[in-house]
Amino acid sequence: MITKQKYESLQALQMYSLEHRFKIYGNLGKKNNRFESISLPEKDYIFGLAYYNHGIDSQGLLLDNASKLIVGFDHYILGLDCEAKAELIQKESIAPFYEFIETENRILAICELDIFAFDLECRLIWSSGFRDIVDNYEVIDGKIVSITCSNGDKNKFELSDGKAL
Repeated sequence: MITKQKYESLQALQMYSLEHRFKIYGNLGKKNNRFESISLPEKDYIFGLAYYNHGIDSQGLLLDNASKLIVGFDHYILGLDCEAKAELIQKESIAPFYEFIETENRILAICELDIFAFDLECRLIWSSGFRDIVDNYEVIDGKIVSITCSNGDKNKFELSDGKAL
């Protein structure tokens, strides 16, 4: 189970992180408006997020029997190993993160201008950027992802390797 605790300021989150000895992710030098600690009590794992909320809260998915966690927030996608309490990957998008789509063997991170495909170990398999805002997206038959941009461009990719169709 993932639990979130919100804080009023970066300083409040930093004080809590010093007390509980955890890392804070995000661009700490940027003007942020959301400060959270994320904990997985059964794994005795906690970390913090400092980010600008564009109207979309942070989202996390537990993978591999809760040994891996992938988190999307602001312009970041973060893969964490909950057992080793270590960062596996951190990807930054040029545009805000929207949401995750979970398929049988891929996690898709949909961002305003990008898509990232990860395996269930939080490794980046492929990614693609778009010239316009991602407006609609869907997974077809568990094998293809279809992306429609606000300018009407339509794109289809194989989930396995990102090959454009």
